[in-house]
Amino acid sequence: MKNTILFFLLLAFLPNVNAQTKDSITVHFESDFLIIHHNHSKNTFAINSKKEKKGFANLKYLQSVGSCYQAIDENNDIFFIGMNVEKKEEAENMYWLCGTVNHYTLKVEETKNSFVITRDETFFDMGDQDPPKEMVTIPKKDAEEVLFINGQNTFDYTGNFSFTTRDISPTTIFLLKDGKYSILDEKGIQYDSVDFTSYAPTLKYSVNNLHGFHNITEAKYKELGDFQENLARVTTADGRKIIIDKKGNEYF
Repeated sequence: MKNTILFFLLLAFLPNVNAQTKDSITVHFESDFLIIHHNHSKNTFAINSKKEKKGFANLKYLQSVGSCYQAIDENNDIFFIGMNVEKKEEAENMYWLCGTVNHYTLKVEETKNSFVITRDETFFDMGDQDPPKEMVTIPKKDAEEVLFINGQNTFDYTGNFSFTTRDISPTTIFLLKDGKYSILDEKGIQYDSVDFTSYAPTLKYSVNNLHGFHNITEAKYKELGDFQENLARVTTADGRKIIIDKKGNEYF
């Protein structure tokens, strides 16, 4: 009898395995059309339709992108999921941008001893009544050449820039000296090369034959793909093909 009582007392204090399993899966998001669950113990997601019996499970990554979701499945395939929980190969996003915004022109003006960076507003100041404003002066002892994010000494952008390119500022200034690149506001950091062919969502750079995305990753990859919305395929230094997101998280 005593053994029986002791047995039930032990059961009372044992952790509830079913409760723990249930609590590790929570509702991440829910709408009239779909529901997303997050499995915290596995760090995976499941998205299911509330109208039909269809969905996707064991997703390593799931993030909203405009009017759909971008996902990585257990095979490291990247795809998009529409609001009706249908698979899509491309995102169908529409950005509603205002046309009545500031338009700016950045220029590098060279003097005998310095580079002078100016910015001119050109949309509202159509008559060019206001002269360009001086942003910063860079002594020539600090740089042999000064470039903007397009690799040129002039750059045009609008007030809508941050809606499509959020990981680099349009006023980022590169200094070139002794074959090395640096950024004006980043003291002590140098790059062997910078790929200026595309600055959306940010620039690629190289250090010691390894590559990275500015403001996202260190220079530690053998190869870099291009970002498709929030995700890019890269090759690690030891040759593994993986995926990274815009926060620098890696998916193997």
